[in-house]
Amino acid sequence: MCDYTEVQYKCGDVRYTVRAWCVRYQETHKRCAPNVVAIEYRLDELCGEHIQ
Repeated sequence: MCDYTEVQYKCGDVRYTVRAWCVRYQETHKRCAPNVVAIEYRLDELCGEHIQ
């Protein structure tokens, strides 16, 4: 399984970002089941807001 961080935003939107790719993905580039290992709260950010 690949390790992901669940990111929760002020609007209630939830996104998942990869923390580490699993060996299977590195070898085949086929995604495996996600394994959420952390939750990050970005309650001061609106959905779709990007820092440039």
